[in-house]
Amino acid sequence: MAFLMAGAAAPDYAPCHYGASKLIFRGPRRDLAGRYLAVIGGTETFGKYVALPFVDQLEQSLGVPVVNLGIANAGPDVFLADDEIARIATGAAAVVVQVVGAHNQTNPFYTVHPRRNDRVLGVTPRLRALFREVDFAEFHFTRHLVQTLQRVSRPRFNGVVAELQALWVERMIALTRRLGPHTVLMWTGSQPPLEAAMDEIGPRYPAFVDRAMMGRVAQHTARCVEICPPAECGRADDMMQAMAAEAGLPGLRAHRRIADTLIPVLRQFA
Repeated sequence: MAFLMAGAAAPDYAPCHYGASKLIFRGPRRDLAGRYLAVIGGTETFGKYVALPFVDQLEQSLGVPVVNLGIANAGPDVFLADDEIARIATGAAAVVVQVVGAHNQTNPFYTVHPRRNDRVLGVTPRLRALFREVDFAEFHFTRHLVQTLQRVSRPRFNGVVAELQALWVERMIALTRRLGPHTVLMWTGSQPPLEAAMDEIGPRYPAFVDRAMMGRVAQHTARCVEICPPAECGRADDMMQAMAAEAGLPGLRAHRRIADTLIPVLRQFA
């Protein structure tokens, strides 16, 4: 997968598969024969540009294997569709589910790739009718699509966002119910969730997800944790940290904060 190829500066992600799944996960592959924990999430969970992501730090501190089921740019769809993820997560003593954005999912306006949820496969007649002035042939990624729709007409786009949010809540609840009672919902962003989601995409928040949406999902989990790690400050110690900062992704200090917050939550399950 393209996101794994970040050049000579990138850490060794040791890509691996589990079972019959076609998805590529960050390795090395963990032994699932005994007691273990699992973390499901997006790019932050995968740990892009970070040599020791918070998932590995949890494993070191808790003394049990922690399976990294992070997928770059994931939405709810990829986790709901993959039976191997469900098998691994339900077999774990506890599973952390990162809050991911609401834009990377198939909906009444556009369809996304089933494994690469940030890829637009096509738009529906409903969206074409709603935005007649837009040439949809140029869009390949969800971020580009929704940013363009925002610029063209915020009032019309607000209707799109409302449906994305409703689907997100429905699918995240379905996911947490499927994973079982030992599920910890984790918000991680540079700022806490807002009372009302902002109609923008950026590194501060999971896109279009607000506190009320999180609260509805959290009712079906054992715990809900909000983590707002500090921004990386000062000179980057190496090229990887510089690349993470440029991409708006958490660096090593941020991953340390995430791990430190999750360790006491997960210790009861380890």
